[in-house]
Amino acid sequence: MTDDEEMQPTDAVTAPGDYAIPDSTQFMNHFYHWWGEITLAYRVYSALAPGEALPPPARFILPYSDGLQWRDRAGVDGPLMRAAFPSTAIETSYYWDDLMKLNQIVVFERAMIISRPAAHRSPLGGVWFKMIASTMNVSAPANSGSPCALCHPESPGTCQVDSHGPWCPAQMVSSKPGGGRRLRDADHQGLVAALEELEVEGVCETMSIKEQVAAAARSTVSFSVVACALVLRHQIWMPPSPRSTTFEMFNPADYTFDYEILARNMGHRHYAVWNDTFATYPAGTYHEGVNFSDAFHGNDMAVSGAAVARMIRQRLTEPVFT
Repeated sequence: MTDDEEMQPTDAVTAPGDYAIPDSTQFMNHFYHWWGEITLAYRVYSALAPGEALPPPARFILPYSDGLQWRDRAGVDGPLMRAAFPSTAIETSYYWDDLMKLNQIVVFERAMIISRPAAHRSPLGGVWFKMIASTMNVSAPANSGSPCALCHPESPGTCQVDSHGPWCPAQMVSSKPGGGRRLRDADHQGLVAALEELEVEGVCETMSIKEQVAAAARSTVSFSVVACALVLRHQIWMPPSPRSTTFEMFNPADYTFDYEILARNMGHRHYAVWNDTFATYPAGTYHEGVNFSDAFHGNDMAVSGAAVARMIRQRLTEPVFT
């Protein structure tokens, strides 16, 4: 169709609801950015039709990604996408090029376009300092942070997770395997010893992907050093409840919103842990700003195992007011 030809309704073809992601592979192929930002924007998709249970997106369209560029180095994004969105296709730039070569109008029934540059221009960007900050004031159905929150890890597409009783396992992720941001060895051992009396699912860095997701689906408490991709994975599959809690351990004075903003979207209470000091921010309040000290990526993070164990007991046994 040339520029001087008039477009007619009959020239258009309709495609099912889609989820377009015009993001660069600089961020897309990182576990946090895929699941904690791109996929978490599902709460916006779910708000497109208030009062309706929308089907999952027909496809994720990645117009700037060729072939396998969207996949993370650890190789977990793909398998987890198949579990959470078993009927959703993941289309790359080849699909987008095919549509353009049709020289035809394509109308998507529902479409959500995720733009990182536009998202960071949101007024809320200066509050949360994260790409998905602008979604925090979107009115969306409860538990709509991501559909994978209810998907059973052993049966893709089967959305059913058993409910918890008053005392539930605590899932432990105490340090990252390799790289920076690790507990000092003595505090790591002290934390493990302090938790021996609690019902602990395990040190998840030693588990397979399937074992980690299954453990998360049985857990109520997840904790980790700051910005560990494992705890992101666990928050997504950990069922939300009045007791579900994420503990994130920081060096003194450090703070980021990476996993607090995720916890809020997933329906979990988030606690920042500075050695033996804890802070949590109820709805409508938040930490003031972010801070990265020189020790942020260090391997000598301190934590009081006894204090963490006491706080976990408190979260699992304190009265719940609704």
